Amino acid sequence: MTTVTLKAKGLQNEILERMVSLGLVSTKKEAIEFALLRTALDIGLLKSEEILKYVDKLTEHKHLSPEKVAEEIESIKNESLY
Repeated sequence: MTTVTLKAKGLQNEILERMVSLGLVSTKKEAIEFALLRTALDIGLLKSEEILKYVDKLTEHKHLSPEKVAEEIESIKNESLY
């Protein structure tokens, strides 16, 4: 395990806080992990199957159905930060 200290401010911090307040993640740490996974998917470092397996593991304790997770992801995609 690697420890990283990150000081997020401005828009980046707002994004982290919004992900937590919407219940997509429990902590800012989880939000950053999610963002890294999304970036890895976008640039082809990981396959979608690998990401989904990890996301299932993260959301397991949240008792969210796959449909609810998909709805939450879509709502964030469609929402503007401004």
